[in-house]
Amino acid sequence: MTAHRKSRAAKGEYKVGYGRPPAETRFQAGQSGNPRGRPKGIKSLAQLLKEKFARRVTVQENGRPRKMGMLEVLIQKLINDAAHGNLRAMRLVLDLWERSGEVADQDVAVTDLGAEDRAIIAAFLQKAQTETKSEDAPRASQAGTAAGAEALAAQPKGWNHDGNS
Repeated sequence: MTAHRKSRAAKGEYKVGYGRPPAETRFQAGQSGNPRGRPKGIKSLAQLLKEKFARRVTVQENGRPRKMGMLEVLIQKLINDAAHGNLRAMRLVLDLWERSGEVADQDVAVTDLGAEDRAIIAAFLQKAQTETKSEDAPRASQAGTAAGAEALAAQPKGWNHDGNS
């Protein structure tokens, strides 16, 4: 500000208006206009998930306390649900396993399956078909036989009988 303007403001001749705040409310020299700074932004979903999954919790396993990561606890719960017959959990576990890339390392030929195993697979696929009421009915109904189970197992998509990957 020039000396002329300062003197006019001091004398009361300074006109207050748009872009001309009153002299007493202006920022002091050397003082920030935003003393607390910009508020911190919210965390992204990925950042929140990373923090929460990294958290370690104590769980009871076989009657003994054990510290585990939260992600490990969730996966263990999902696998336990699948083992107890929850079809959604089974599909999710198998899908996660397939996406992990470990399935390619585990080559199992259809010939390695016994008659009892084929019957279990056929029964599982039959049950899955009735519970999910798949739109792909002709292909899913083929799984009701041992030959159908073999045909489904030989497909490139692997275990997933409804064609989703």
